[in-house]
Amino acid sequence: MFFGPIVDRPDAPPPPIPATGVPAWMDLPLGAQWDRFVADVPEGEAQVLSRQFFDKWGQLYLASDARSASRTPPSVRVPFGPVADIGAAWSGHFAYDPAKITTPLLIVRGEWDRLSSAEDAERLLASLPPELESGRLDLAKGTHLMHLEDGRKRLYTATAEWLAK
Repeated sequence: MFFGPIVDRPDAPPPPIPATGVPAWMDLPLGAQWDRFVADVPEGEAQVLSRQFFDKWGQLYLASDARSASRTPPSVRVPFGPVADIGAAWSGHFAYDPAKITTPLLIVRGEWDRLSSAEDAERLLASLPPELESGRLDLAKGTHLMHLEDGRKRLYTATAEWLAK
């Protein structure tokens, strides 16, 4: 099963990378994390991550970096690799070859996921060997971070059902 896979996007601009090249890390404060967690929820829709859960998670997040309190604002130093990996994948440079996948694959994504769109999922499905019994499932009111959202149990259930086949 792939959840929210990142695939090539011929017409998409790459994620922003500093002119000096790909840094090894970046500092992410809680405010930036909250913005990232709620960015894909359409205007007028209820948030998919409760503020109460985020506040609890946020304290653990900051505690995961012993030096977080030494930065203003407090932040966690995280690897920049995932941002660079998204840019590489959108440009057609994958860490894997979809045509070499040998087991049936379920692509699961949240309907509001902008990093893994419905079109992305269809392109990935089309690049898999045709003999595989693969499929796609879009979960309502979910984003790329659905594994942390209030509706995460729907993601877990879909995964368990696919694996039980």
